[in-house]
Amino acid sequence: MRRAAADLLILIAIAAPVSALMLLTPREDMHVERYWGVVFYSDPVSRQEATALADLLVEQGLFMGHPMSLKLERDTEGWTLMLVLPRDYNKMNTRETLAFFANNICALAFPGATASFVCVDSEFEPFDILVPPTYFSD
Repeated sequence: MRRAAADLLILIAIAAPVSALMLLTPREDMHVERYWGVVFYSDPVSRQEATALADLLVEQGLFMGHPMSLKLERDTEGWTLMLVLPRDYNKMNTRETLAFFANNICALAFPGATASFVCVDSEFEPFDILVPPTYFSD
């Protein structure tokens, strides 16, 4: 009986970290690539939703030229679309131009939903909100 209990404890000691590692490892590659662009996503966003966004960005001509990376997230309050940019992005485009672009993308991608558009750095740390959480009607 003692040996069985010791064996069970050893098995639990080995199984716990292995199980935790399996739960933390993503089950699928959580990004969609199209031409020059990438849409990263995380749960609860599905691959199908990320693919639909990537296809929309191709249709709009945004993934046809300069490399572009975006991250799509969703929570109970709505959608968040994050564009990876250098912190000094306003040297390339004015903030107003980028905010206009962001508003149009949100309206096309998230009709009937609340969405926001945020500029993030390469570590996905937000530094500018171009479109605050806004409801986009159908």
